[in-house]
Amino acid sequence: MTLGLNYLPAEKIGAIPPKFAARHEFCFYLHDMMLHLLIEVENLQIRSGKFEISPSDQAIIQGESEDFLDYLLKSDHRNQASRMLLNHVMVALVSDFLSFVYEGLIALSKRKFSVGFSLLRKPFKENLLHLSWMLADTAEYFGKFESSPATLMESRKTDQVTRVKIIEKAIENCFIKDIFDAEFLEKIIYDKNYDAGLASLFDKATHLVTGARAIRTEPLNLNFIFKDPRDNDIFESAYSSISLVLMYAFAILSSELEKITPIDTAYIRRRILISFMVYQSLFLKGPPKVYKTMEKALGDLVKCPVCKSRYKAKKATVPRLLISERFVCPECSSDVSFPILWLMGQADVEWL
Repeated sequence: MTLGLNYLPAEKIGAIPPKFAARHEFCFYLHDMMLHLLIEVENLQIRSGKFEISPSDQAIIQGESEDFLDYLLKSDHRNQASRMLLNHVMVALVSDFLSFVYEGLIALSKRKFSVGFSLLRKPFKENLLHLSWMLADTAEYFGKFESSPATLMESRKTDQVTRVKIIEKAIENCFIKDIFDAEFLEKIIYDKNYDAGLASLFDKATHLVTGARAIRTEPLNLNFIFKDPRDNDIFESAYSSISLVLMYAFAILSSELEKITPIDTAYIRRRILISFMVYQSLFLKGPPKVYKTMEKALGDLVKCPVCKSRYKAKKATVPRLLISERFVCPECSSDVSFPILWLMGQADVEWL
């Protein structure tokens, strides 16, 4: 049995009300896209490297007590060695990011709000900043990583202006630029005064008592301890921000991987376009304009394979069509499979 988008089994949707199931499934879809991409590049062995060592270098290495990696970084092989190290760091950061996001989403599905946002705090506030920094300025990132990460890279020592600049430059270096705004992303993740963001939820979930004005713990209260697990306000407000951050993470990861190994960027762009159209349909007011533009461009190609009538999706049905590639035909009531991603590829649809 499945609910919402027909993407997740019911046990992964858990206790989330049917009204919000599609939002939860969308976040898992974004998680899974990153996981699939990570597995794909791991199979390419991007963390491995070969070095041509001269006989004189071999003699030096055998006579030195220093670590082989230290030697490589001081030698003519520095660029290759640093790239291999960064590949290790990136894969580890993304793997850690996805592990925390997965468990955080599972906790939210069980209405364990404090656990869920405590788990999402680290990947969103720390891992993602490192991945953004790596894409924004690889040389600067590696320099700080090599010299003293404890003093130069601690997240609480990175101010708002610096974070915006890092995210802004990462977006500039991303092959998908037009749908992300650096200041807004930083605000969602870090600004405790922004009611629609995640920062206040992160801090309240992590600390029993908070003193900042925007999240000050009320008298006779402790943060989240007395939160009624039956409340749905979290599902109403948080998933828009969570999914936007995950979309950004997917774009950042894809762009970083494009620099170091061949990937199908056209396919990735279509996946991100699909994500943006789903985001419009689930969270933004008005019609899903990007989808409607695509639907018009595809014309009669979008039709029921049973009765052959043309299918025009409503806003509420767009997410299921794009993610699960299924729709219920309004003419013959058939629940049919439809290869929308393949069709986008054949029509060369990648407008971002």
